[in-house]
Amino acid sequence: MASEVFQYAPNRVYLDLSASSTTWNVVATDGTLYASIAALRTAGKSPWPNLDPGGFLQFLSYRSTTSTGIADGGPFGVAINQAAAPTDTTGSRLVSGSGQTINDPGPVYCIWIRKTTATDIVQLTGGY
Repeated sequence: MASEVFQYAPNRVYLDLSASSTTWNVVATDGTLYASIAALRTAGKSPWPNLDPGGFLQFLSYRSTTSTGIADGGPFGVAINQAAAPTDTTGSRLVSGSGQTINDPGPVYCIWIRKTTATDIVQLTGGY
């Protein structure tokens, strides 16, 4: 008898954010971008997805769209679970845009974004 294992993450959390900076920024729960986790904490915010203590995303999907939300956006960089801003060559991944959706397994505690097109929207979807 064959058996299969499926990822069980029935809950979803979504965030659309305008990444208006070409430098690396950590994403807050409200979509605001901060240059460091310390700056985010000083502002009284939490890193996205801000689940209960000990909780984390089991998977993360991300893509970009234009400001209209109905067309594919441009490329952007992403880094997961970094304590500080990554560089473009270490600790980060390129999402090429043009409809590319990346799926990463968890655990995911925080996400960093670097976007070159200021008007594009980055769409994040996580399951937990």
